[in-house]
Amino acid sequence: MSYYSIISNNLFYIKEDAGLIKSFNDKLLLVCDYLYTNTNRQGISIFTILDIVSTYNFKDNYRTNSQFKNIIIEMVKRKYIIILSKDIDINNIKLNDLIKCKFNLLEKKDDKYIKFIQLFDDEKQKILNYKDADNKVDNVKLLVYYCYLKSRMYKRTDDNKINVYGGKSETCYPTYQRIIQDINITENVIKKYNDILIGLNLIRIGNAGLYYLKGDSNKKLHESNNVYTLLIDNNEETANNNLKESIKLYKLEHKEDRVFINSR
Repeated sequence: MSYYSIISNNLFYIKEDAGLIKSFNDKLLLVCDYLYTNTNRQGISIFTILDIVSTYNFKDNYRTNSQFKNIIIEMVKRKYIIILSKDIDINNIKLNDLIKCKFNLLEKKDDKYIKFIQLFDDEKQKILNYKDADNKVDNVKLLVYYCYLKSRMYKRTDDNKINVYGGKSETCYPTYQRIIQDINITENVIKKYNDILIGLNLIRIGNAGLYYLKGDSNKKLHESNNVYTLLIDNNEETANNNLKESIKLYKLEHKEDRVFINSR
């Protein structure tokens, strides 16, 4: 059985604006993951800051503890957390204080969550445990980026295979500028993280290739947006079909203003 937490898309983007991650801290994702995981049947989340720190294998030091503490305080101020414990001064919260709360960041409609992703434990652990012997990797930022891509992807309402039944593919193609604006990440880091996530067999990437604008006598070349899809259960065929159909749609959407030269 694969366990997962439910994470609000609002962490990554809100309509056409950046999401909460950018104004909080990347570790907000971990706090939301922890609170969802530690919510009981009465809808009450129970935590200590030290347990959040240790759950994600951070060292117990002033900087890390302060980051998590400040995230909790800000979430309370914005009413994403409603404190139920008595005699808790949120501005002077102690690391070992056992706190009961209501976690209110997830949106509901007709008693069902909306605008969310499922973050599976095996995905999370694969990313948080990733190590590069040659380069230091910010594993939390890497996890944020992966979840961002998941939040941007179209999700089919059934399990029908796209190559059999047709329909919109489960992909997304945000521009680098869009990603940079939403989650405060650089272009070089995006490219680096793409390589890592491909190597971890979590995503696959396609591209419609170079193009020039119709009417441009100089035929200046531009590169198309990357197309991203998840690699689920190592099913390369489904991933390839998703990319193929999405690239086809991307070209159709721009056929009036772009000439694709089928090269990168």
